[in-house]
Amino acid sequence: PPRPVAFGLLGMAPVPAFFPFDMKPGRPFYDTVWPADVFGAIRQQILDRARARGALSGRTDRRLFISRKAFTQRALVNEAEIAERLRPLGFEVIYPETLSFLEQVEAFHSAELVVGSSSSALSNALFCRPGCRILGLIHEELSFNFRGYASFIEAGGARILFLRGRTLPRPGVHAFHVSYTVDPGRVVAAVAALEAEVATGAPAGFSITAADDRPIRVPDRGASRLQDKRTVGPARVDPDRLARVRTLAAGPHAGAEAGLCALEAVAYVAGEPHSDEPACASPSIAAFVRTWSDRLPQDARDALILPLVPRLVGTRGSEALERRRVALVADWLIRTHLPAWFRLAKLNVEGDELADLPEVEDVAQLVFLCDHLKRARKRAAVANLTLRQTGSAVRAAAWNAAHQAAWGTVRDALEAAGPSVLAAGWDAAYAAAYAAARACGKAPLEPTRQALQRSALTLVERMIEAREPDPADPGLRPEDALPAPTPIQDGAECRP
Repeated sequence: PPRPVAFGLLGMAPVPAFFPFDMKPGRPFYDTVWPADVFGAIRQQILDRARARGALSGRTDRRLFISRKAFTQRALVNEAEIAERLRPLGFEVIYPETLSFLEQVEAFHSAELVVGSSSSALSNALFCRPGCRILGLIHEELSFNFRGYASFIEAGGARILFLRGRTLPRPGVHAFHVSYTVDPGRVVAAVAALEAEVATGAPAGFSITAADDRPIRVPDRGASRLQDKRTVGPARVDPDRLARVRTLAAGPHAGAEAGLCALEAVAYVAGEPHSDEPACASPSIAAFVRTWSDRLPQDARDALILPLVPRLVGTRGSEALERRRVALVADWLIRTHLPAWFRLAKLNVEGDELADLPEVEDVAQLVFLCDHLKRARKRAAVANLTLRQTGSAVRAAAWNAAHQAAWGTVRDALEAAGPSVLAAGWDAAYAAAYAAARACGKAPLEPTRQALQRSALTLVERMIEAREPDPADPGLRPEDALPAPTPIQDGAECRP
């Protein structure tokens, strides 16, 4: 019978002793969820003892990349490459097996962001402070115990997001323990998504409901690229269905009865099967609207995005037109979004210089802007506090929903164009954030953010209105079919 027992010293047996694999008939995956109250109590006692011994430094700003290169199973093969990409973002590499237990507790308790393989070392994330974000890198095996792993870590108040890599099959090795690789660009993008999550409060990634027994859905941009090549017939808006769409939710959803996000609504009114990747819509516009809509509050989502739903039907175009639409977004980031924050920071000369750059007609042209954008980033950061010291409000303003939507739309194209172009994109992103930090406390940030929100709507409308060039006119370039940009008229900091 249950009764309290006081232990002087308690040794805990390995996990499978309590929860063997395949423990549920018909459920071919490990589904343990750990008791938060028990682990929360253990966590608190260990932290109290560590604090009493003076083992906790009180820091809250460390960024950790957890190395696993000493292990042969479940190895992150391109770990060194990822570490190099994370160092400029303030990450330090640590090797938990070389640290004492209290040193590991202190390292994780002082962290604001942790990246590492989903392995035993990340169990230390139990000691992270509430609000800390964890990026768990993992292979393709979807039967991995995502929920159990998350329940253990999140018992202390941290939050984990999983990023799936590519499995390197090896005969005779259990699927849980195969080695794998993760695209460094996706790791950097996921870190930016978690930074934005902290800043805005809008969850990054996908979630599942408590009643959903399927493995966690993991976004796969490769699958989306394959789908983009489908050929589709003419699409039409069903007026009866359109009349039923009166509000939009943040998606995705299992079915229309559970609600419709913006792109699910597009598929619905076009009479397509339920999906947030409608065949009738431009992939680039869909990428922008999907991210923007999901990160807006409900009233703004219905006001800004709902009227766009019928206009997205039938926007899918040729690869050349899609590249041009992506270039429109890159151009907006560099010649509208970035100058707006520079002018607010009273860096008017630099802001005007950026706004007066030639229009970006293809993301590959960013190779010619590398020096401009690197110089802009350095100029905005001069005599300025680091982003982590300026607080979440600044990041929320500079990296708001519109910026995240734009970045998500151009990211694949930047990566495909090569490291120098991707670096130029990051320079533009961080330059905007540094400029906002420079302006913080000297000027209100909200008017600029609101002006850029309205400017983003104009950008989407330009992407929608873009059409294929007339084949009867061989001298017509794709960009000649685009409407002229609409200047921002919302204050000096956002002049045309």
